[in-house]
Formats: sequence, C-alpha cells, structure tokens
Amino acid sequence: MWLTMNETLITLDNLTIGYNNEAVLCGISLSVARGATHAVMEYLSEIRKERNIAVLLVTHDFAAVRRYAGHVVWLTEGDVFVGCPHELLDPEAIKELLLVSFDRELAIILGKNVVFWDMLLYWLIGLTVSMAVLSVGPLTAFGFLLIPALIAHLFAANMRQFAVFACLSGGAVAFIGFWIAYQYDFPVGPTDVVVLGVLYAIAWIVARLL
Repeated sequence: MWLTMNETLITLDNLTIGYNNEAVLCGISLSVARGATHAVMEYLSEIRKERNIAVLLVTHDFAAVRRYAGHVVWLTEGDVFVGCPHELLDPEAIKELLLVSFDRELAIILGKNVVFWDMLLYWLIGLTVSMAVLSVGPLTAFGFLLIPALIAHLFAANMRQFAVFACLSGGAVAFIGFWIAYQYDFPVGPTDVVVLGVLYAIAWIVARLL
C-alpha cells in the first residue's frame, strides 16, 4: 500500500484489501487489519469533511465502495463505468440509462444507444406529467414532481439516497396535507403544495446549518 497527501487530495492504494498494513495519515498511525476497514473508512470520511479535501482510493472492496464512495470509475475487461457506487451491481440496463442521463459525452464515446434512452426517458416523463395533470391538476402535479426532488437534492449523496429522500418526503407530505385539509376543511391539493413549500424551507435552513 502507498499513500500520498497534500492540501486538496489524499491518494490511497488497496487500503482495504484485508491484510495487515500500516500507514501514517495526518500524523496518526493506522493499522489496517481484517475487521478494521469500517473504522479506517470512517476516519477518512471525517478528514474529508473537516478539511474539505478529496480522497482517491484504488480498491477491490465493493462493500467499502458502495458505502463510502461518492463517485466511481470502474475498470473491467474492455469497458469503463463512471457513476455512483450503488450502480456497480445494478442490472446493465440501469447502468446504461444512468450513464446516458448523467454523462452523455462518455456514453457516446462508449458507443451506448443514447437516442433510444433519450426517447424512452422523454416518453416516460411526458406520460407521467400528462397523467398526473389529468388526475390531480397542474398545481399538485408539478408540486409533487419538483419539490420533493429539491428537498432530496439538499441532503442526498448519491442517486439511491436521492430517490429514497424524495419518495419519503413526498409520501409524508401527502398524508400530512390530507390530514390538515380534512381537519380544517381545506382543499387537499393546495394544502399539500403549501406543506411541501414549508418542508422545503425547513430543509433548506437545516442544510445551511449543517
């Protein structure tokens, strides 16, 4: 294992391979043994947040990558994958869709079917928006399409967290807004949108304080 560090970047090679290794990081000696991976990675995460620096880790430990990494470059035989860590073990179709969505230039270089995925995405968006507007009206439809995603964007570190936070906030507001509308005889749609706005304001303040 080798390690380098400067004011903006820590570089590590196979820190979590599972054998007994020793390294000195920020003046502290680290013993990397079996079972110690979690503690070491937690320590690196703290350093990254406290000093606002990047960590470049070369590893074969998928569990550590999926848990701690924010961005991944994955090299396999004849292919290169760039994306979020949770996408490493997702089905190939999901990987290709996410690659086209978030790194169009790389998808074109790798020969992915960009036009097909673009058309599929636009068709799904159009279907979702049109059905939602017909069902609940434009105010509620666009409120639930946009505001939960804005709330999730404040806290999510990857796409899985983004989806979970957005779904949870949207679902919670739907129940809370319905309860308030039922209790005070308010229209449900506008009440939900107001609750979404209040929740976004609270989330924005909390995100700025963290």
